[in-house]
Amino acid sequence: METNGTLFLGLSDVARLLTLRDCIEAVEEIFHLQGEGKTPPSQILNVKVAAGGLHVKAGLLPRDTSYIVAKLNSNFPNNRTRFNRPTIQGLIAIFDAENGSPLAIFDSMDVTIKRTAAASAVAAKYLARISSSVVTVCGCGQQGRAQLRAIRTVLPLQEVYAFDSNFEAARIFAAELSHELKIDVEAVHNPNAAIRRSDVLVTSTTATGFFVHKEDVPDGAFIAAVGADDTHKQELDPALMASAKVVADSLEQSCTIGDTHHAIAKGLMSKENVYADLGEIVAGKFIAAAVFILIMVALIWIFPIILMVFGDPEVGVMGAGYVALALLGVCFVAIGLFTSSLTQNQIIAAISCLGVLLLLYVISWPLQTGGGILGDLLRYLSLPLHFGQMVGGVIDTSDLVYFATMIFVALFLTQRSVESARWR
Repeated sequence: METNGTLFLGLSDVARLLTLRDCIEAVEEIFHLQGEGKTPPSQILNVKVAAGGLHVKAGLLPRDTSYIVAKLNSNFPNNRTRFNRPTIQGLIAIFDAENGSPLAIFDSMDVTIKRTAAASAVAAKYLARISSSVVTVCGCGQQGRAQLRAIRTVLPLQEVYAFDSNFEAARIFAAELSHELKIDVEAVHNPNAAIRRSDVLVTSTTATGFFVHKEDVPDGAFIAAVGADDTHKQELDPALMASAKVVADSLEQSCTIGDTHHAIAKGLMSKENVYADLGEIVAGKFIAAAVFILIMVALIWIFPIILMVFGDPEVGVMGAGYVALALLGVCFVAIGLFTSSLTQNQIIAAISCLGVLLLLYVISWPLQTGGGILGDLLRYLSLPLHFGQMVGGVIDTSDLVYFATMIFVALFLTQRSVESARWR
């Protein structure tokens, strides 16, 4: 229905128009934009009452035609038993970012369920072990169903354990999803043993105290913890959060509500210990950082232009120097990514990166001459040799091969490091 230019859509309209696969593709695109810094962070407002609360989230989607979007969701955990109503109810309003006109208002429940599940699917695509086949789902409501459907699109799931504080809900979940997805789904009374056998864990409950213990989670497991969407909610052991590689879909939000917030409040981790923002993972930070380095190098072309106006510099020498500077910068970025993949502490990663560059700088000092094959190899690996030749105006094929090899090796080692972390 449309009135005075504003489109109104009910729950059934949204469910019919928005597929889960569409939502996964849209969420992945947004994470790309966030990782590239092309969208500002969303803003959050919470209003609490005794039985629940209202969460308001607003953000800007920059396009050729940009939109301001606000989602208003009420969350009342006891609604089902008290009033036979959904736990989450709400609406989404879309405005024209140029003139503020309200373009659409529609029911938020289906979008909320699918968007949260889509974010988990995108995270699993990039972070879970590629052969993950066993999953435990804690929380067998509509969100738990959507989570399983979404993750099934990116992982070869074969076995599912379903847990809910209401065992009947878990039993119904198992019966419905095993028939729908054609995989084994088993309802369990206690999640601990199931978690220990799982490659993937999904938590979508309203718990206010953690029930997933550090000692029950296998090394290398992927966890999609989506239930703790308020400061008082909690699903994961703070010790688990402190020991894991935490990737947030929204860094600021995850540090103020939910499981990361509780681990920070206990002093077990800090915001800086969050391994990455999911947008950073999806976007590929090497490309972004490398392009930034090249832009910085390009911006200082003003200096040789000034020299050419007021003097007679050697253009070839200056050009070779700029190429050398750009290659050194990109090499630094590649090595930095590798050292970052080895530790959650970015200060240690930065120091390690500088250490690698220092090693490449001094590696041939003990063998300035002689040394046979080893000496020749160390001299070839020497950074000053290749950088110095290029800054001096000589661009040799061997210099280009050197920098290309260093960048390739660093990125290859980064990929192997990330993959080994996924398989541990």
